[in-house]
Amino acid sequence: MFVGRSSSGLAVGPLEKCRADARGWVAPKPLCAFLTMIGMVLTIPAKALDPQKLISQFTHTSWTAKDGVPGPVRAIAQTPDGYLWLGTEAGLYRFDGLHFVAWEPSFGEQTLGSSVWSLCTSRDGSLWIGFSSGGISQLRSGHLKNYSHADGVPDGGILSIVEDASGSIWAGGQYGLSKLDSGSWRQVGVQSGYPAPGAQVLFVDRRGTLWVATDGLDFGLSKDPVRRNTILSLTHNAKSFVATREAVGQVWMMAEAPDGNVWIADTSGHTVRPIMSRTRSEAGIKVGAEPFSVLFDRDRSLWIGPDQKGLRRVVDVRKPERAVLDQLWAREGLSSDRVISALEDREGNLWFGTAVGLDRLRENKVTAYSNGEGLTADQRLAVASTRDGSVWLVSYTSGTVQRLSQGQITTSKLPAYSRSDTTRILSLYADGNSRIWFGGSFGLAAGDEWNVSWIKIPDIEKGAMVHAIARDARGDLWITVWGGDKGGGVLRLRDGNWTDFRNRVHLPQYRCRVLYGDPLGRLWLGFEDGEVAVHENEEFHVYSSKDGLPGGKVLAITRDRAGNFWIGSEGGLSHFDHGNFATLTKKNGLPGNSVSGIVEDEEGFLWLAGALAILRVSPRELETALLSPSYRIQGASFDATDGLRGLPRQREPFPTAIRSTDGRLWFSTSEGVAVINPRHLPKNIVPPPVTIEALKADDQTLTPSSGLRLPPRARNLQFEYAALSLTTPEHVHFRYKLEGYDNDWRGPVSAREVAYTNLPPRNYRFRVIACNSDGVWNEDGASLDFTLIPAFYQTNWFRALCVISVCFIICVIYRLRVLQVSRAIGARFDERLAERTRMARDLHDTFLQTIQGSKLVADDALELSADPIRMRRAMEQLSVWLASAMQEGRAALNSLRTATTQTNDLAEALRRATDDGLIPNSMSVTFSVVGDTREMHPIVRDEIYRIGYEAIRNACMHSGASQLEVELRYANNLALRVSDNGTGIDPAIADRGKDEHFGLQGMRERAARVGGKLTLASSSNSGTEIKLVVPGGIIFRKMMPVRRSLFARIRTLFRCKDQTSNLD
Repeated sequence: MFVGRSSSGLAVGPLEKCRADARGWVAPKPLCAFLTMIGMVLTIPAKALDPQKLISQFTHTSWTAKDGVPGPVRAIAQTPDGYLWLGTEAGLYRFDGLHFVAWEPSFGEQTLGSSVWSLCTSRDGSLWIGFSSGGISQLRSGHLKNYSHADGVPDGGILSIVEDASGSIWAGGQYGLSKLDSGSWRQVGVQSGYPAPGAQVLFVDRRGTLWVATDGLDFGLSKDPVRRNTILSLTHNAKSFVATREAVGQVWMMAEAPDGNVWIADTSGHTVRPIMSRTRSEAGIKVGAEPFSVLFDRDRSLWIGPDQKGLRRVVDVRKPERAVLDQLWAREGLSSDRVISALEDREGNLWFGTAVGLDRLRENKVTAYSNGEGLTADQRLAVASTRDGSVWLVSYTSGTVQRLSQGQITTSKLPAYSRSDTTRILSLYADGNSRIWFGGSFGLAAGDEWNVSWIKIPDIEKGAMVHAIARDARGDLWITVWGGDKGGGVLRLRDGNWTDFRNRVHLPQYRCRVLYGDPLGRLWLGFEDGEVAVHENEEFHVYSSKDGLPGGKVLAITRDRAGNFWIGSEGGLSHFDHGNFATLTKKNGLPGNSVSGIVEDEEGFLWLAGALAILRVSPRELETALLSPSYRIQGASFDATDGLRGLPRQREPFPTAIRSTDGRLWFSTSEGVAVINPRHLPKNIVPPPVTIEALKADDQTLTPSSGLRLPPRARNLQFEYAALSLTTPEHVHFRYKLEGYDNDWRGPVSAREVAYTNLPPRNYRFRVIACNSDGVWNEDGASLDFTLIPAFYQTNWFRALCVISVCFIICVIYRLRVLQVSRAIGARFDERLAERTRMARDLHDTFLQTIQGSKLVADDALELSADPIRMRRAMEQLSVWLASAMQEGRAALNSLRTATTQTNDLAEALRRATDDGLIPNSMSVTFSVVGDTREMHPIVRDEIYRIGYEAIRNACMHSGASQLEVELRYANNLALRVSDNGTGIDPAIADRGKDEHFGLQGMRERAARVGGKLTLASSSNSGTEIKLVVPGGIIFRKMMPVRRSLFARIRTLFRCKDQTSNLD
């Protein structure tokens, strides 16, 4: 009666119709034989490539010439760095999961041909390439080494290459068999027990035995002229081949089964069979065409590529007579019905090379069911699960009901409610009593495993449709209706009696498609206008946008184990808290704004059926997002790359998401149903190998190598890298860091290139790590050491030269400034000197002349006086006065015109000051001059003299000293020191001076005017010392020509320090 797979084994029998019982069940119609496989998936935990799934339930991807890979793909290999290599008639291609690259040899190297027939990856990481035109190439670390027939390689095309357990390379072709041992090729022939002139296929099993399908010699093992060849084997460390006495014709491929038997694709018998089969069960599997490829995956399934028959799979080869053949054709997406080569990669993905391209099959986290797997051809399905473990699916338009229970699937139709009934199932509900409830255009129906019955509702009018069904915690059944004369509303069945609330309460006049009875006894109603009503204590309370609801149709309501209430709607995911709602949307990381299903798994995670994907998220993440509106939820998203076929449905019938008793999650999608088993989510635990593919310096592509030196002035550096996870390469993420520039890791990012600009020259190390789609990181990653060579202006010597130049310029500026100051001071002194000369000239020309004239008059008066005695006395007195005035005037004139100016001897002037009568007899004076006398400006000299004179006078008058020492020193600067051994000066007087006395103040003012520094040191024990230091660059002068050349001026500026400078 049922078709499916029970927990005890596989049951296959004729499909029969079931008789309708008295209550109206319609017999299930015959289904395709592959419905048997669907039941398997429901009872067997998922594996890497689950053998219980249909081929159509794996993620299948195909590539052809339009994607960059020309067919046919005759050979497939994977190197330790993770790259997939394809041998085609157009050459060798490399694939990183996203891009195909036609491989080209390095500069100065070349391949032996264009058409590649065979590939082999050896344990040292080398890729061995066999060409159709003859010869073998070894590709290692990006460099190519070629072997031709002259080196011992078989002549003609190379059909197969393998590595044995000892690490030796074997190559077979149409015209021979050769072995590479210790770096040299040698022909293998009769001396090694191999008499055939050629070899078709070579294979090394897990025990290290080498198997060779011969070619070109009739071994006489069969009367069939086609089956003239045989299989020879060479065990590990053996010296000679052993005959298997297997008669074979053309053999395209060999594979090892999980039990250790080696299978061959024998074209002559149109079978795939083990070598040396002894029993009938080992006779192999008929495929009805010449098998080109054969492969056992790690889950024991056998994959076969019959010529022009697509791709076939046998789950259990131990029982071939009962094996279920699953098949994939070109019309179903296979790149070609002719599968030539096959490979299982390190992550468990299956790769098949076909006549026109490449195909990949990989495991999914989501198991999809749709019309191709036997479900009803309807894009609008509701799903529910009863306590007995059954999962029920209903079709919105056809009235079809499908039940999946204990590995069996039954399909039925609801009986016609009336002759004019056009059944539409609008809602589905499974209660706790293993009963299933249906609501729709027919009203209400209930069923179980064997029958269905219509439920009569006395108060419901014709045309009213049941849109939602639920039970509350008390066990009362609630339904919502829409249509008919009374409009929409809610009804309740309690103790066999129906209560119609449509005329008793005021509820939103919109369709209510969602009902939910919580454990607290409340009933929640979700309306199409976005409002939510709650029934509690025989009262209804309505919540709307005023309470925080976002608007849009309410699609799901549920309560998690922590007591949180969640409402899914077209406006997002809303959380109910004390009468208010807070909503999360796409901006917070939801897969779309609409949420049609909310399911909690056994670990407490919430699964949301969003508009764009299914999201698995922890309640803590949702709480964080509710507290921080800008926070983006971190969760696991399941989309097409995970096997989700179509998108989660966002409209009736409901529910669209449930959890069955075995913990599986079921989601209604736009293309059927998606099933996820949270307990056994496939996880890729293989960390992706990481490689740095290229480095571009200002658009110049460089081959990455350790110690790379980049040219100067390289402004733009671009690193291209890859992580070889071929399962879902589009979900690989990277983190990178440029040591020497970045302080921390950057990322994660999905981009496979990164650019840096304007890096300073130094040594760098670029590091990149990656994780696969399941978050497994390769922490070692890849790295590249390189040096950015500095330009001449970026070198240390250039920087030092710049520093020296700057210092030189500063010195020049300083010297120029000193010269400028010197000239400015000299100009002021010249002005003062000119003024003094003018005054002296005026005195001489006016005052002295007048005085002299007065004297002449007086003298004349004396001669003509009538009173000789008196006149004479007066005139004599006048003469004396005038003579004295004249003498004083001449003295003033002499001090203005000459003073020290004429003698130009500061030392002599100071010496005279010490010889004046100011010096008391009790004081001894020491005067000394150190250095050669140097020319200085007269005004400066006078100021220095007056400072020295004032210091000497103060010492004589106020110090009470017995010794006075005066020292005048000529060096780079001029220094004048006056010291005594007297009683010293009161510190207050030394700082501020004495009232009504201006001696010290005048000395300081004079020192400032000539640019000098005056210091005063005094104590009661050691006396007083006054020291004046005047910069020589300002006061010393040397007579030079008035006009000098620029070179002479510069030379003057940069004389040595011990040379004198002058003030012009």
